[in-house]
Amino acid sequence: ISNATVNAAATHMAPNTDTSGANRTTRYNAVYLHEGGHLHTRYIHRNDDPLSSVIFDGGKLSVMRTSDGKYDSRSMFVSYQNGMLTAEALPDRDIWLEVSPVHNAYMSLIGSGNVKVTLQGEGGFRKEGIGHLLMNKVGTTVVDYHGDTKLNYGITRIGYADVIPHGEGYGDLVIGQHAAVDLYGYPLTVNRLVGLGGIGNGRTDRGADFSSLRVLNIDGDWSFARALPAATLIKDDPNTLTLPGSVPDSLRVKAGAVALPPVAYRHYRFKVENTFGADANSMQIAEFKLLDGETDVTGARSGFSWSTENPSNAARLYPDNEAPGKAVDGDLTTKYLDFRARPLSSDADRDNVWLQFDFEQPQQVTHYNWATANDKAGLNETDNRNPSSWRILGSDDGETWTDLSIYGAYSGTNSLRSWTEPLGFPLTGTRHGFLKVEAGASVTIDRPFYLDYLDNAGTVTLGDAGSIVCGQGDAPGLLCGTLEGTGGLTKIGEGRVAVAVPNSYAGPTRVKGGTLAFQTRAEGEWEWFRFTVKKNHSQSIMQLSELYLYDAMGARINGGLTLGTAGTAPLDMAPGTCCQGGAYATGNNETLEKLFDDSQTTKLCSTGFNADENDA
Repeated sequence: ISNATVNAAATHMAPNTDTSGANRTTRYNAVYLHEGGHLHTRYIHRNDDPLSSVIFDGGKLSVMRTSDGKYDSRSMFVSYQNGMLTAEALPDRDIWLEVSPVHNAYMSLIGSGNVKVTLQGEGGFRKEGIGHLLMNKVGTTVVDYHGDTKLNYGITRIGYADVIPHGEGYGDLVIGQHAAVDLYGYPLTVNRLVGLGGIGNGRTDRGADFSSLRVLNIDGDWSFARALPAATLIKDDPNTLTLPGSVPDSLRVKAGAVALPPVAYRHYRFKVENTFGADANSMQIAEFKLLDGETDVTGARSGFSWSTENPSNAARLYPDNEAPGKAVDGDLTTKYLDFRARPLSSDADRDNVWLQFDFEQPQQVTHYNWATANDKAGLNETDNRNPSSWRILGSDDGETWTDLSIYGAYSGTNSLRSWTEPLGFPLTGTRHGFLKVEAGASVTIDRPFYLDYLDNAGTVTLGDAGSIVCGQGDAPGLLCGTLEGTGGLTKIGEGRVAVAVPNSYAGPTRVKGGTLAFQTRAEGEWEWFRFTVKKNHSQSIMQLSELYLYDAMGARINGGLTLGTAGTAPLDMAPGTCCQGGAYATGNNETLEKLFDDSQTTKLCSTGFNADENDA
């Protein structure tokens, strides 16, 4: 294509099926996509002319259909070597990409090789289609559009740290109701978070310290109902953040206030919005339940209902013997199946896939859970019918609903006829989570807050209905920093949780299992500390980013250590130094002191040892 224009109601099929890079999609000058214009292509690549560009003026670009009428399952915005492309969004327009609706379909902003893409303009970025979009950056690639990032459908995977433009003069991240963002082990910073879509972390091996969402929010008080499993939410604005339900697995409050109100409503809804398998013809679950602590309160309901709306006039919504009532019959061998929740269903169809639970009085709910059915649950099955995106909503009157828990890009389990989460999905706390409150920041808790690790240098206040419940899953825990207010502390599970003293909370302290240890500063004063790696994932490489030691009041005591000689005996070590027990090889600028520099962008990387045979 050379200096072409795709106008309203026009569709251009770019004749580019070659993947070798011998042909160019855009050869000279610009391709203009005007309002209603639609360009289908498989690759945009080998754009050697620096003037080569696609100007978005209301039109969109999507993967080209193949000869058999289907969408291709792989597409790169730029591919091959030495590719160059400028995609520019005019004011009030978007760089508009549509990703094909087939199993494992994805579009990558940047392919491999020495490529350069510039996404720019006063407009924004828009993603449609249920296929996956990978937002990554390679080499000299520039992502500098100024409008909103609108992710309306499907899953968008983050492939590079802070790839979405943010800061003064840039737009917000808008996640549509039927869309989700997969952080995939990368940090992401956004101005504001808008929309009803979910956020997940599909690369849990990197954990919450790497997978973080930092919201700059400068527009006043805000709320956040996304579960954010295996990831961190970083709050550093001066306003108040309200968490009406689920709390991210790791929450770091650098400034301002966080409020955790009670979760007690007369009406609850479990609303499924998508399935794990892109080729699934329906959604199914065996059971669903609501819990208050360890008590199943589902049976205490006064009413149970579901939507019978049929916007697409389908022949049937669900099989007669797999109706919604099967989700609450207490039998894992039966199931509820709904044809309206499959990936290719309309928005109107998916908006009507919900189960509603009614109670005579406001009912406190701390957890919920759902169970897989008898088939179509394998993580490698393209027709997996398990829910992957859903939300829990609460209402006082059955008319006005509040989002309490939003899950997106959830992968689930391979197991059949089993509960998905052993302890349930938390609705009032975290899953073995971590709360860090920095000096000057505050958190107010007015509900049972499930938490195992607290690093508090600010203010944590327990209200009349507030409490910290620690020790879930028999995990060890540590609560550092002063707790105040009228609420209390409850220890569950069989593990041990240490609590720093003094504390000033006035509520009851309950120990239902395991050990709750109150430790003063004097009991933990030592001159040397040793951290031993007993086993690592790789047989030859071990790496860590940071290693924190805290005193009883929650202050870090090992920051800024300098590197000493490997193998130095403790009595010979100078104060403020660190050393390895053996002379293990390390990466370039990846030495031991990097564990204590308070930066998660550096690391210690030791090579050439086997932690199964030689402790490090």
